[in-house]
Parts: sequence; C-alpha cells; structure tokens
Amino acid sequence: MRSSPRFKKHTTNSFFGDFLYDLVVPSHHFLRQAKELINWQPFTQRCLVWYQGFGEVGKRVDEKILTNFLDKRYKEMPRTMLRYAIERLPEETRKYYLAK
Repeated sequence: MRSSPRFKKHTTNSFFGDFLYDLVVPSHHFLRQAKELINWQPFTQRCLVWYQGFGEVGKRVDEKILTNFLDKRYKEMPRTMLRYAIERLPEETRKYYLAK
C-alpha cells in the first residue's frame, strides 16, 4: 500500500486548480456562479474513489470468461488493448493470442 495518498483532496493553487480555472473561465461565466453555489467536494471525493478503483476490475475476471471473450473479439481489439487483457494469463496463452 502507498504511504501517501495518490490524489490531492483539493486543487486550490495547483496548476489544474484555480490558476488554470482563472485563465480559462471568464469572470461572468455561469461556471463561476455554480462553483460558488455548489459544494463540489462530495462529488470530487466520489470521483476520486471511482478512479482509484479503475483497473482493479480486470484482476478479478475468471480466466475462462476472459479467454471466451478474447476468442470472439481479439480481431477487433487494438494491439495495446489485447496486451493489457492478456497480461495476467499464463505465458503460453499470451503467446497464443499474440501470434494471431
């Protein structure tokens, strides 16, 4: 596990936070009004939790289900996607799909 958090809880005074926001969004824009009226912290926290779990789903897929899916879809998949899909499969199975 990480000792420090992967994401900041807020982006005040960061490049993607207030600084960039001030440069891009005009002072009279409705987004500025929405920023002041709505507490975005709960939404931000929820999105961060969802994002931190991204990539974990593929670790829990049954090998048989994955190979059945790959048998039907490997021709349509980009090479990079195929490599990510087979990275947890046994060596001989990976070689089989990469040779196709």
